[in-house]
Amino acid sequence: MADRNIDIMTGNDGDVYVINRPHIQRILRSSLLRFVFKILQDLVWTFERVFSINRSLRNGDHVELLELKDLSNPVIDPYFVIEGNRDFLLNVSGTIYKDIGKFSSLKTIVVVTPTRFTKLKKDADGYEYSIQKSIDSVERQGCASAVHIKFIIGVDVDAVVPDFILSRCDVVIARSSGNSQILALNAAIDKIDGQYDYVAFLEDDDWWHPDYLYWALLALEHYDFVSSSQLSVDEDGRILTIFDYPTPSGWLVSTNTLLNVGPVNPESKWHYDNEWLGRLSNLGIRRCHLVECTAPTSFGTAEWRPGIRNIISNGGPRIEIQRHNLAFPLVYRLVHSQSGTAAVKVDERAGKESEEEYKWLISKYGRIPW
Repeated sequence: MADRNIDIMTGNDGDVYVINRPHIQRILRSSLLRFVFKILQDLVWTFERVFSINRSLRNGDHVELLELKDLSNPVIDPYFVIEGNRDFLLNVSGTIYKDIGKFSSLKTIVVVTPTRFTKLKKDADGYEYSIQKSIDSVERQGCASAVHIKFIIGVDVDAVVPDFILSRCDVVIARSSGNSQILALNAAIDKIDGQYDYVAFLEDDDWWHPDYLYWALLALEHYDFVSSSQLSVDEDGRILTIFDYPTPSGWLVSTNTLLNVGPVNPESKWHYDNEWLGRLSNLGIRRCHLVECTAPTSFGTAEWRPGIRNIISNGGPRIEIQRHNLAFPLVYRLVHSQSGTAAVKVDERAGKESEEEYKWLISKYGRIPW
């Protein structure tokens, strides 16, 4: 007796095909259910997003929309936001860290910025102090209501401090004994004490993504020091590259850890950050370096990101690479002609001093610390 659930068909090529009708029907029903479920998911997400924006507008919050225009020559808004779920942090082993949301208690963070009040091009009509954008990016942090933020600004001994800085009640001016970035930085560090829970560093020509502090504080629930890769941009806002070296602008550290490591070594003129990171690793401090959601997190998979390989191999015994869920780094690094990095590249004397300092670091730590 023929099985009514089986169809036998002959193809154009002469081959015979046996078709199990109930099996095909189950596949079709399953596919249809998945399709309907996907539509419902998209509708729920859309409604949640619309309600979220409406709620933000009612509360007077700032809502930013990102419009992609010319991807062949991308220009970045210094405060653009890429939407992401802020509810987890994945490490390389897949461990999920719970969202700390508004944090268990109000944290006090001091942002240390050495500056010479350099003016950079703002637009076609004029210039602005580079530190203005840095401070503005701190004030625009999404978790600002969950933390108490103050600034310590290190300046040269004879620096003229602009009125827009002097008029701020949340700023402490630390005047150094000379005229150098390291002296200004150490003057600021000298003013740090136990009233602050955490210390963040931000160079005056860099700035933070609005979610930088959120992710960095989340990481500090499990580490004692956090650094971040940066998105390098030029003065016109054009994206140049992702820069993985852990510059101070991505550092967030507990006050106790900073005081244990100590101030910047004045013997290091060009690579004081490498030297400080060397002392940090010698103390066995738990470190976390934050990268974007598509970045490699292991030495073997980072062949195309040599900077990440350097962090893993030269960052000390307790370094871990952690992804956040945004598509770009959390720190923006401005590349311009007045920076120390530019001076090392174009000035022969500065270049030789830099090379000699690298040799000194290798003799001291057995490597160039990252």
